Amino acid sequence: MEEGLRNVIARYRQEEAFRLTDASVGGLGLRPELRAANWDELRAAAYGGRL
Repeated sequence: MEEGLRNVIARYRQEEAFRLTDASVGGLGLRPELRAANWDELRAAAYGGRL
């Protein structure tokens, strides 16, 4: 059992760290009319009445 754990730990240490792909988009942030919006207003704008 100890040998198995050592093998798993050794394999884990050899793996490369996960890197999340940058999927950001260009732009200037929120639309001007939404910059001061609260969460409920942002959600309503995002879902467009499909809640």
